[in-house]
Amino acid sequence: MKKIAIAAFIALIAGFSLSYYYWRQVTTLPDWYENDLPNSAQAVNLSDRGAVAAAQARIDLKIANEIARPAAVETPAARPETASRNPFDRSIPIRLDLDNRDFNDLLVSSLNETSGIAPFLPATEGFKAEVKAGKVELGAVVNLGAIPVDALTPPERKIYDRALTTFPFLKDRKVYMALDGQPQVDQGKLKFDSETQVKLGNLNLSLSQMADRLGIPVDRLERQLVLQLERGNLQIEDLELIDDRAAITGILDGDRP
Repeated sequence: MKKIAIAAFIALIAGFSLSYYYWRQVTTLPDWYENDLPNSAQAVNLSDRGAVAAAQARIDLKIANEIARPAAVETPAARPETASRNPFDRSIPIRLDLDNRDFNDLLVSSLNETSGIAPFLPATEGFKAEVKAGKVELGAVVNLGAIPVDALTPPERKIYDRALTTFPFLKDRKVYMALDGQPQVDQGKLKFDSETQVKLGNLNLSLSQMADRLGIPVDRLERQLVLQLERGNLQIEDLELIDDRAAITGILDGDRP
């Protein structure tokens, strides 16, 4: 009987230790948020409209400068010359080489124009996208207690409720949520594939594992992880992740301002 009691006590301690470790992993916030957000040249507080407007202005200026830059064209004699880009000429592709700050600014701007994101913006206290070794980690610190639940659509509310059922200790807490992978652009939308890893704090899960915990099909979760990637009249058609930089290619849509 004494041995059974000791074994039960050891199992209880082990279970508590595992639960505490799990809690610590999921609730850990990134260093850039904890220690450097006010001074960060890259991370943006999406609940700060001034910070978002500044990010939009920076990427708009970069795009405008690229459009204004003379483009190389081939003459009949195959001698390269330069010509100003016509903003209504869809035949001339625009290619922009973006460092991490530029790429982050583009995504911040796109988040504000993607349907379904708006209810979460006031609760997103830090957003940072970083390209490293040809992959991107797109992450945000979200205050779950600040999400206007009544503004969510029924499918969004279902996922929200399921997430808090799965991770009840996250209610009213700030949590770091990120996607880590190699997204592609398809018809102007940034899409993550099934190889993408989901991060909750320091806990890494595959998309299928996350879908299982949320009780939804993995293909439905993939459809939720789509971002409309555009800015102004630049329609983005391709994305390359090269080392710690991103390169986007697009065309000008003369029908848009």
